[in-house]
Amino acid sequence: MLARAAGLLVAGAVIVLLPLGAAAQTTDRGTIPRLTEASRDMCASPLSYHASQVEPMTAARGQMLVSTFQVGRVYDGGSCDIGWATSTDGGRKWQTGLLPLTIFGGQATTDAGPLTRASDPAVAYDAQDGVWLIDTLGLAGDANTVGLFVNRSPDGLNWGPPIATHVGDFPDKNWITCDNWPNSAGYGNCYQEWDDGAGRIKMQTSTDGGLTWSPPATTANNAQGIGGVPLVQPPPPNAPPGSVCGRVVVPIAGAGMVWFTSSDCGASW
Repeated sequence: MLARAAGLLVAGAVIVLLPLGAAAQTTDRGTIPRLTEASRDMCASPLSYHASQVEPMTAARGQMLVSTFQVGRVYDGGSCDIGWATSTDGGRKWQTGLLPLTIFGGQATTDAGPLTRASDPAVAYDAQDGVWLIDTLGLAGDANTVGLFVNRSPDGLNWGPPIATHVGDFPDKNWITCDNWPNSAGYGNCYQEWDDGAGRIKMQTSTDGGLTWSPPATTANNAQGIGGVPLVQPPPPNAPPGSVCGRVVVPIAGAGMVWFTSSDCGASW
């Protein structure tokens, strides 16, 4: 998985670097990967800085790449909508569009009411259920964060309507990952991290490909933090299949850089 900075913001477009040998340019200083435009700001919000796409994040499975990013950044928070860009050939060709999330992406309303902005996109793939998930903050009014949402896609190209995973508490800095280790007892679990308006770390778990989510859980010491990035480690190699959960490790900014874990498939942290 690539980090949020796995793209370049150039003239309002998300740009990707292709691997060496993919129609690269050769100079006297060596071979330079060529740039390929993956997406361009096509959003229509009157509040947006047009020709702006920010905070890209990309996940990969084989030759398939799915990227997500803010489209049409708004001056005081959020963006017009969340964009997606998908490549099925390792980044050479891309298809792109807007999520059905905000009113500007064609989504009239959600379980938390109409959204006029969105922010903080993250993408993950759930191998057990064969589904891509884009996780975002939904905003309304004057950049009021109303909840967390997930859009699902079986192919990275056709995205379903937003599912509200949590409403209220002014969530922020969400992230998502899935347990894709077939030997794990938590194979197919997806884990969402965020912090509430008081800065408390919250975790939620889905066992059905993002359709439903557990109630928010805190860490054992009710810790505060921001910007957590959950990752799933494989079970020990000698563990019988399905006997041990892949350990979820969440590095996060707290009192310095800290981390917390779950070894029981998200039941406790």
